Amino acid sequence: MLRERLHDGSLLIDYFRNLKPSFWKGTGWSGFQEFYEEHKKRDSGASTNYYWIQFPKPHTLETPNEFLDKIQGLERYSWFNKYIFNIEFNPHIHSHLIIINPTKDIRPNRIIENISKYLEINKNHIECKRYSHSYENRLNYVKGLKIPQDKQMLVEADIRDREKYNIMSYYTDALQTEAPST
Repeated sequence: MLRERLHDGSLLIDYFRNLKPSFWKGTGWSGFQEFYEEHKKRDSGASTNYYWIQFPKPHTLETPNEFLDKIQGLERYSWFNKYIFNIEFNPHIHSHLIIINPTKDIRPNRIIENISKYLEINKNHIECKRYSHSYENRLNYVKGLKIPQDKQMLVEADIRDREKYNIMSYYTDALQTEAPST
């Protein structure tokens, strides 16, 4: 059907290829162009590959400061670079860790195994997943900029707990343009 010719002799398929997309109600070509440009901007950061890792404070460690020291000790592993992590206190002491642009030969299982062995945590208590989308959202999550309102009370409690133990909001070696905030 698309190979049929129009009355002027051109192919029907060429006619459809040359149509400007205006299939969204209320948008013409300029509306689509704006949407496309905005989407392209958002997707430009989506190509960041990273690991999203979460794990609790081991029961063997007494204080949050010991937990912080232990996390920083993960530098012994080759995959622990270009990172950002935090320590949260509510509802229990745990950490969120982002490893930015990990090498392809580092698999989640290896990271889980390393963390499990070094921190003496059961492997099933560690989450490690590779993502290439929502990087900005997860980065903001680690920084304490959480969207759900029900989390906001926990964020405020975490701030007070961090001040109590003299722990920064987050630690990083990957964001050279920003200094960690306290």
